[in-house]
Amino acid sequence: EDQLAALQEQLDNAEAWDFGARVDAMLQRLELAPDQIVGSLSGGWLKRLAIAQSLVGAPDIWLLDEPTNHLDIPAIDWLTSELKLFKGTVIFITHDRMLMSELATAMVDIDRGRVKLWSCFSNQALADLRARCSEWLFRARSRYYHAEPIPKHQS
Repeated sequence: EDQLAALQEQLDNAEAWDFGARVDAMLQRLELAPDQIVGSLSGGWLKRLAIAQSLVGAPDIWLLDEPTNHLDIPAIDWLTSELKLFKGTVIFITHDRMLMSELATAMVDIDRGRVKLWSCFSNQALADLRARCSEWLFRARSRYYHAEPIPKHQS
């Protein structure tokens, strides 16, 4: 009896009682049949399914690394709408400017130990970032092309 109560408490804490309903709802939002054979899905659909799988667990924080890579336009649109519906915190790393401009409320740039925070993604933030990158590349190239030759080891 104690073991059953402990299991019930674990299910309650994990909010697992409605897990099947959450899976069904996500499949419906994906427009994917519940009996679809996963092995028959394309790479883009597999990525979309993996993204959906991460949502079914109802995370408080959703961490995404380059989430639009390898997605076609309809899948990117689907992901964008899912991100807009997400109730928790989203942290994403991306080079997708459209995604940033639609969703980002803050942007953090970490460069060689320095952190810069913009209150939202903007063209000014992008211009500042580009200028710093250009300056860094210029200095790196200058050091490379104007460096003293490395003396050869003499025996």
